[in-house]
Amino acid sequence: MSDLSKLPEFDSSGKKIPLRYRRLVAGPTVKRGLLGHLFLACGMFVSRLHAKIIGRGMENIPETGPCVIAANHETYVDGMWIMGLLNREQFKRTRALAAQDLAWEHGFFGRVVLRGGNCIPIDRKGNPARGLIQATRAVRSGDILIIHPEGTRTRDGYLCEMQKGATFVAFKAKAPLIPCFIDGGFEVFGAHHKVPHFNGLFRPRHRVIVTFGKPMHPENYADANEMHDAMSAWMDEMFAKKEITRVYR
Repeated sequence: MSDLSKLPEFDSSGKKIPLRYRRLVAGPTVKRGLLGHLFLACGMFVSRLHAKIIGRGMENIPETGPCVIAANHETYVDGMWIMGLLNREQFKRTRALAAQDLAWEHGFFGRVVLRGGNCIPIDRKGNPARGLIQATRAVRSGDILIIHPEGTRTRDGYLCEMQKGATFVAFKAKAPLIPCFIDGGFEVFGAHHKVPHFNGLFRPRHRVIVTFGKPMHPENYADANEMHDAMSAWMDEMFAKKEITRVYR
């Protein structure tokens, strides 16, 4: 049975959180269901209509077996773009780790993200243990797990400090970690956009480049900290040679 006692009763503005929103994230996973599949399909259709989403290094994602995809966080829909590049079998076993407060702090769209991502909720403002334990179990069972190590979307266009959750889960689950760099998402739907920003019908589409790096295997590192340092260095290198011109905030 879901334990609501571990969830906050009030949001950041002091308003009481509706019970249905707390129930949504009280369990180990927010089930995608038919509605989640529909939102995901519509979101990818609109994205591809207005943006050219380019996948690189897709061969680095295992066809079978688990992995952790650790991606930088540029938009609400980074996970959707990653899932949209996977093949059918990979997609079926993919889920994302997402902030539980999406259910009440980010309106209807936040709840869409939770459902579409088949998300494991995590308390990023309090104790993340429950979410990390469930994430580790999911990977051990054979799932592909998307994690944003920065923990939040970039507000200014620069990389945020990488947290250690992704490498913790990969090490605990003994699964490969696939570093992933998203370039161009900030220009389409950054934190400064209330709605996605598209160029219009008669101008070139935005490019969003999603690059998957070589797998990082836990057995090749002394511990999770060393693996974390390697992942962070890869992110810094990719950011230094990013292709999409950016106006920083």
